[in-house]
Amino acid sequence: MALCDKEYPPRVAFTLLAKVNDDFCALHPDHEWQNATDLLPFPALEETLSKYQNPAEADSIMRMEKDLDETKIILVCMHSSSALQYSFVSNAKSSSLAQNN
Repeated sequence: MALCDKEYPPRVAFTLLAKVNDDFCALHPDHEWQNATDLLPFPALEETLSKYQNPAEADSIMRMEKDLDETKIILVCMHSSSALQYSFVSNAKSSSLAQNN
């Protein structure tokens, strides 16, 4: 079970749970944890939880979405800038032609 606030992406929370489960089962086979009478060590848990504090860094899909969003912003800005430059050049040419006639 994972407890997190509304802002934490559910998909990342489930990915974290799956990773912790897989890592624990790889370290402690079924027969070991099913018959355990004491706590089983799991040193990777702290590192994993620390990594997932920032879901955008821990989750590759979120990281790609963030990069894609940044790329879209850059492209929109470049397009707007190009359109503005074209408009400026076009207006300058029109003004120059009008002055020559």
